[in-house]
Amino acid sequence: MSRRKTEFVKPDALKPLEPRAKYLKVTDEMQLVTIDKVEKIKNVDNPEGIPLFTVRKVITKRDGDYIDYIPEEEEILKESKSTSSWYVLSDYQKASSWPKEGIFYWVWLASDGIRWEEVQ
Repeated sequence: MSRRKTEFVKPDALKPLEPRAKYLKVTDEMQLVTIDKVEKIKNVDNPEGIPLFTVRKVITKRDGDYIDYIPEEEEILKESKSTSSWYVLSDYQKASSWPKEGIFYWVWLASDGIRWEEVQ
């Protein structure tokens, strides 16, 4: 058994839970998502920065002839590190095809990488 000079501090049991980052898992099955936020994240591997997308999955509910599209409450993160996921970060300001907040997208894994298509 190891000995310590410091005491362990008990966490505050009444403190509300802090959400942990959950990432969007992209498969070959199309998912409907909406983008809440796009931001640049810099790290050691990518000093120029990579885009980080905060997205929410969208649930569809059919009521007769009408369809409701309801974004889930929980936000999910998706990093874009590959050129097939909206090119490189420097293109973010230039390209009109880059994601915009509040727009719905289909996202899936294609043979050449992750695809994001704006819902028409």
